[in-house]
Amino acid sequence: MFALSFDAWEIADDPSGARHFAFAVPLGAASAAQLVSLQFSAPGSAAAVRTRPPAQLRLGVTEPIRAQRTAGGVRVRWDSSVHPMLLVRDPDTGEVLSFARGGDVELGTSKGELDVTASDQVLSGRSRVMVAP
Repeated sequence: MFALSFDAWEIADDPSGARHFAFAVPLGAASAAQLVSLQFSAPGSAAAVRTRPPAQLRLGVTEPIRAQRTAGGVRVRWDSSVHPMLLVRDPDTGEVLSFARGGDVELGTSKGELDVTASDQVLSGRSRVMVAP
C-alpha cells in the first residue's frame, strides 16, 4: 500500500543504543480499513512485522478505557493485550500526560476528561474519556 523511509532517534540516556520513532501516516478511511500489517526493516536486522487477521480489523478504540479519580489524580485502566500503548493528552492544551503501557497508569492531573489515542500496533484511534468520580 505504501513505503516510507526514515531515521529513528537515538535515546540519549539509553546505554544500549536503542532507537525510537513515532509518526502518523495520513490514510483515508477506505485505505486504513484495508491495512492488515506493517513491516519494519533496518540495515543488518531481520524485518519486524505487526499483523492482524482481517476479521479483527476495527477502526478506532476497540476496547473500553476507564478513567477514575484518585487522591493523587486520575487512574486509567485498559486491556493492554488489545491496545499495548496509550497516548494520553490534556484535552484543553494537547500536552502529553503519558505514553502509557501495561494496562494501568496513574496520572497527576485534575482534569475531568482526557484525550486518549490507543494503538493496536497497526492502527490507532482517538477518543475522549470521561473521568469517573
